[in-house]
Amino acid sequence: MRSNLNEAVKLYCQGDYANVQVDDIVENIKTLNRTFQNISDIFASDRIENFEQLPRSDANRQKFRKEFYSLKSTLRAAMLQGLKWNNEFGAPLNFEERTYRILTKRYQDLLSNGGGGGGKKKPGFDMQTNLSTIEMDKIDAEYLEAQFKIVTLKDVNAQEEQLIRQAKAIEEIKKNIGVLPAAKQKFARQVLEDVKSGMLIVEDGKTFLTYIQEYSDRVIKRTIENFVVNFGIDADVFYELYMNTVDGEVDTVKLEIIEKTADVDRVKAYFGTKSVLST
Repeated sequence: MRSNLNEAVKLYCQGDYANVQVDDIVENIKTLNRTFQNISDIFASDRIENFEQLPRSDANRQKFRKEFYSLKSTLRAAMLQGLKWNNEFGAPLNFEERTYRILTKRYQDLLSNGGGGGGKKKPGFDMQTNLSTIEMDKIDAEYLEAQFKIVTLKDVNAQEEQLIRQAKAIEEIKKNIGVLPAAKQKFARQVLEDVKSGMLIVEDGKTFLTYIQEYSDRVIKRTIENFVVNFGIDADVFYELYMNTVDGEVDTVKLEIIEKTADVDRVKAYFGTKSVLST
């Protein structure tokens, strides 16, 4: 039954199938409401009322594109399950059909103006029916970067207004931080905290993702240093091996070369201690 419903959703969406699974209809309605809230926040950040026009920045337009795509796909799945606009299932939608049609118009506007304000069509706004994972990741990254620019912007002529915008941007980043790999999220939060506290002064041209990577690398390097000191191995050489390891496939030749540089006495002392502790 479940597989049949999945196939039906694919057929009903006519190829416009964004990995939507056949969840309980109440769960789908919850997803719809969360996605609609995300869309509302995007337009609110540009002070656009009633979704009257597209968001102003390319990053916000790309974010809207992604969120609306999710909204449309989930709505089609829910309607296949029997959802009607009159909310007969008891779990209320936070938007009505009229609002959805307005959002559909804004989505179509992306096609007509190429996603930007200059009329020239941009490659990033090629409205293919299906969004690839790489494309979605790119949209998410650009949206986070756009918010990070607001956080780090210095406007001496409108400090009070800027503080309000920065606070909203920080909340947007925190709300969307889940798009990052789990291992990177704690570093993203630390970057934000350091910017807020003044411990981190952002350099011109340096991105949010660059800082996240630097914070991550710093911890990895420190962990490696604490590890290799037990064997007298060069930490930089070992770190280079780590960086060149793809999908867990370690270069055994390089590893063997590194092993030969180890201090035999330190190795014996380390494993001797470990064996004592294990007994």
